[in-house]
Amino acid sequence: MTFLQELRQATAPLHRELDGSLRLDAAVTRDRYGAFLAGTLLVVDPIEDVLGEPKKRSDLLRADLAALRIRPHDPVPELAPSLASEGERLGCAYVVEGSALGGLVLARTIEPALALLPTSGTSFLRLRGEDTAAHWRGFLRRLDDFGREASVTMRATATRAAVATFEAYTAAFRRTGALAA
Repeated sequence: MTFLQELRQATAPLHRELDGSLRLDAAVTRDRYGAFLAGTLLVVDPIEDVLGEPKKRSDLLRADLAALRIRPHDPVPELAPSLASEGERLGCAYVVEGSALGGLVLARTIEPALALLPTSGTSFLRLRGEDTAAHWRGFLRRLDDFGREASVTMRATATRAAVATFEAYTAAFRRTGALAA
């Protein structure tokens, strides 16, 4: 089994549960979408620097919240998963980078449902735009390289971090009210 397959298998139940609970479909409300953005910010903000990226995601989330006139929630540092090792950072990044793929799909649903423009309210969902798929393929190559070289323990640590990242998103979305009742 490849490392990517291990990650997918370990996180699939959490991914399905989270997607099913968010219900960001054509019936989405402004408040639910705002709660989704606020919850995402609670997770992304404390980990972005550690993952080696500039604050672009956080900045876009804040801009989208401002466009919707929704105030971000106060930070919750204990939501952030441990990112002390390369494996933990890659496991976390698997979830964060994967969400960028879903973001493009969500943007195409949310923009017409809420009458939003791509530049005002969904800029986070369109993070990399046309470069999203290419960026994801590059990330998968990095993940594959790690999986070939990593020990069983290192792979397990990375997988636990991916699971912890999904759990952090779930906790953040509960906190902001983004999950459907």
